[in-house]
Amino acid sequence: MGFARQKAHRQFCIPDCIAVVLLAAVVGTAVLWLRGQFEEAWLQTGGRVLDGRVVKAHYNAPVVENRIELLYSYLVDGTVYTSKWRGFWPVEKSPNALPESRHAELTAEGYPLTVFYDARNPERSDLHRVPNEHHLALMGAMIALGMLNCAYLFRVYPKWRTSLVAD
Repeated sequence: MGFARQKAHRQFCIPDCIAVVLLAAVVGTAVLWLRGQFEEAWLQTGGRVLDGRVVKAHYNAPVVENRIELLYSYLVDGTVYTSKWRGFWPVEKSPNALPESRHAELTAEGYPLTVFYDARNPERSDLHRVPNEHHLALMGAMIALGMLNCAYLFRVYPKWRTSLVAD
């Protein structure tokens, strides 16, 4: 094998870039899927609003949405914790969901809330925990990308590399 042919074979080119991107996609989906599998479920407890306000937010758009800012407390194993929450209040898929017409109720002191907290660190809390609903989609994407990656690496890539080296 001549020096020119060896040198051409070592150059990083488009087939190599595609292989790296496919490998990164498989690893990325695998990491996301595994992270969802091993994420511990947070526990629930009752909480109360200490202070709150509704802020009209439009972010340079004609639609004005209510952004909620809450200070709330919750009790875990005899200890009272206080936390803050800020964001757009969900209207579904949360035990605390409310339609926009009832957002003013959230600002009332003592309004009851469902609080999700981390059992290992009860200071970490959230008002809206959505379980990982995409684990099947991630698993399917991981399998599909893995099969595509294998087909590419064992069938397409060697032929493409050989044709580039021969030219």
